[in-house]
Amino acid sequence: MRTPSTDRTTVLADVVAGYAAGVFSLETAVRMLQGAGYPVEDVAEEVERIQRRSFDQAARLADATGDNAVVREYLGLPEADPGVPPVPLIPANTPPSPAAETGDVAPGSSEPS
Repeated sequence: MRTPSTDRTTVLADVVAGYAAGVFSLETAVRMLQGAGYPVEDVAEEVERIQRRSFDQAARLADATGDNAVVREYLGLPEADPGVPPVPLIPANTPPSPAAETGDVAPGSSEPS
């Protein structure tokens, strides 16, 4: 079903507002665009393309679930290599060690000399 360009503009505005407000799913939003005559061949493929670029949404998913496997799946990435250890992160409020403050660290070591 094709609509005149003014109707397409209205549909686009409705889709943007509705999706941003959370009243339309991404799938519904893409179907609406397709119905208005936007060049969407396959709704599921278009949704996957959008999700692979939705890094803000992926970050929110990571914050909500704490599950990196779910985030990788959402972004269309392969499973993580279990042989690669996670990188340890130092909390932002961790005070420096006394050796680091004095500079009394042996070369190539993190231990005081």
